[in-house]
Amino acid sequence: MITAFLQRTSGKSHTNITPQSNHPYTTSNLQESEVPWQDNFANEIVNVNNEIKSLSLHSSSDHGFGSDSSDGSAGGLAPDLDDIDALDLFGDSVPMPVVSKEEVVLNNHLWSPFRSEDDFSACLMMGYLHNILSRTSYLQIRHVLGVRKLKVELPYWDAVRRSKARIRKLLNFELKETISVWNNKCYTISLKGILANELLNPYVTQYLEYYPHDPSGTTINSLHQCIKWREDLSRDDLCTIGHPAYDCELEADVLVMSVAMAFLAGSPMHAEITNTPLPGNANSPCRICQLYVAKKDDKTLVGYVKDFMGITYEGNVLPPLRDWKETISRTHQLWETAKTKPRDDYDDEARLYGLKDNINSEMVTRYKQRNKPGQKEAILAPEKTSRPRLFSPIINCKCFDGCKDSPVEILHVVQLGMVKYLVAAFMITFKDKDALKLKLQAYWNSFNTESLNIPYLKPAYMVTHWASFIGKDYKTVVQAAPFVFFPFMKPAQRELWTSLCYLTSFIFQTQVEDLNQYATELKLHTDRFLYNTLKMSAQWVNKPKFHILTHLYQSVLRYGPPSLFASEKFESFNSNVRRASGHSNRHSPGRDIAITFSDLAATRLIVSVLPFLIIKESSISNLPANVTDVFKNSKGIQNYLAWIKLFHHPIPA
Repeated sequence: MITAFLQRTSGKSHTNITPQSNHPYTTSNLQESEVPWQDNFANEIVNVNNEIKSLSLHSSSDHGFGSDSSDGSAGGLAPDLDDIDALDLFGDSVPMPVVSKEEVVLNNHLWSPFRSEDDFSACLMMGYLHNILSRTSYLQIRHVLGVRKLKVELPYWDAVRRSKARIRKLLNFELKETISVWNNKCYTISLKGILANELLNPYVTQYLEYYPHDPSGTTINSLHQCIKWREDLSRDDLCTIGHPAYDCELEADVLVMSVAMAFLAGSPMHAEITNTPLPGNANSPCRICQLYVAKKDDKTLVGYVKDFMGITYEGNVLPPLRDWKETISRTHQLWETAKTKPRDDYDDEARLYGLKDNINSEMVTRYKQRNKPGQKEAILAPEKTSRPRLFSPIINCKCFDGCKDSPVEILHVVQLGMVKYLVAAFMITFKDKDALKLKLQAYWNSFNTESLNIPYLKPAYMVTHWASFIGKDYKTVVQAAPFVFFPFMKPAQRELWTSLCYLTSFIFQTQVEDLNQYATELKLHTDRFLYNTLKMSAQWVNKPKFHILTHLYQSVLRYGPPSLFASEKFESFNSNVRRASGHSNRHSPGRDIAITFSDLAATRLIVSVLPFLIIKESSISNLPANVTDVFKNSKGIQNYLAWIKLFHHPIPA
């Protein structure tokens, strides 16, 4: 472990590093005859435990899956291991690819750990993420492929479900079950196991950075160059307890120490995790600074407008930034107020601070209910033993500052914020003007997209369905506006949109040479845009995203160009969760969602050339080439299993 650490600190060259001890993952001490496929993955499992047999209803049968959630593991599939206990160094075991000792073998080793080529094909065909097949669709495909001329014998639906369950057990992909403060069962996949498996994957490790980099004299285009990791975190925060893993590049044990870099989400989720889930018309509408008015009528005053837009001339002082420690302290103080004073006093104090912990707020509501005897005592009982459970778990997260580490997210603030508002204000002027719409459609039709990184435009869609635009559509609009919208605009509108186009082109840059200069110029373009916005109408102060934009340059100074902490690439993840829940029988949707993602992780780990697998009694064997070659030689399968190699073309500042 120390050798691996020294090697990491001196670079990624592994030629002169020799581990001092032989790790059980390595094959250096094994002769070719000692790792025969006949003794490891060569055959199929015969004596599957009674646990797997009992899964025929909810995990494998045609009646659906996920009906029983009483067991904490993945359907009772957690292997009973002795070898893994040695890795449980810090109280939470690290799931590693280990096969339980009772597994027995028989079958076609060429496609191990799958039974056969048809079994492997069926597991892929059932789908992952966006491409999950229903049972009806799978059976229809199976019948079509099973006709006399094709003669493709795919396994039955329940057999494929059992095969996936067996693969999860083979790699020790067990689910973790916890009970929430509301007595609901929650299922998760071990984060330690995810990190350990990524280090085992050579497709992933080549893109990982393990230490912060000083960007002096170099281009800033990655989060490993950010100030938080490089300078802001203390030595104690950097050196966390960590957990063991195996690095496939070093071929040695390593100790993984991870910290929470940032919380990437839209404005509503950011507000919730910072205990400020207040509506936009609240008296304290900002999660980052202490923007505040005593009453709603004060929002029409010049002083509030200046604070909202970040105007500092004529001696105006901007509201101070929120302090995360003070937020935590006041959250605890609100709970004490709720226990000793009336509910109205609690609400008044919460409005004064601009804070609302959703978990604790529900606790207060139940605590104040008078028609349920014994409920107050039930809430106070866990306070003595597990007081943190009465509050949001985010406030107990180490190395995380909710006010600084929830950076301004450009998808929701810029594209679905300012651009969306201004597009609506512009397009509403075309209402009931069919002749102008046809002229605008002609401008869209003549716009050439070849020099831009955008697909072919549909002019009729851009004119008719502008209210249904998503983030990428607004990004297209702001690039095309000078050529399409400007002929229809008045000079004031054109000036406003010109400043918006300058600002967005600056925001969408992916690399910068001088971060301080970039942040300064970004703030200048932001101020120009907000100035032109106020010239158009001061009513835009009713949209909190205009104020959040004033804090973008602070996030840039902390993390780098805005594209590095944009959440646009994660938006499609929502549909994955919905699709996984849609293929549940609704008895335990949380468990079924976790199993769906666990299946993806297990299959992805197997087919992406996992270098070594621990087989019974620490025997080692590489995966058969038939399975790994399918992933290696097929771009479609790689995309299908959520591995997309992006060719990055940076946009310089």
